[in-house]
Amino acid sequence: NEDGLVSRGELRSKLMGLGLQVSPHELNELFYALDPDGSGAIDYEELRRALLEAGRGPPKRWASPPPRSGAVRSSAGVALPVAVAEELRSQVADVQSQVRELLHAVHAQLRSLHDQNQAGLRA
Repeated sequence: NEDGLVSRGELRSKLMGLGLQVSPHELNELFYALDPDGSGAIDYEELRRALLEAGRGPPKRWASPPPRSGAVRSSAGVALPVAVAEELRSQVADVQSQVRELLHAVHAQLRSLHDQNQAGLRA
């Protein structure tokens, strides 16, 4: 709506526009992650921080595969079979990639709106 903020509905619309089908639960999780102050809208600073974090890639603990033993201990202290840990790691990487694409698309739209607003102010 060109107010410089991204609402939950706008985020859902952009995700759908990217061909990403997310459940209401997934949308809420993503929105809460992008709106840490709980204001109900994603502002430019929140989006900028999320883009910077997304550009850093996965956390170091996911950067290299675990040792090839019978089990891997999760960050919560739960022992997981190596195959399960690798599948989870792969799924996390896929989600991170999708979130990065979404954030870049949202950033591009916000930048465009910002540029339009600036041009309107100059006119």
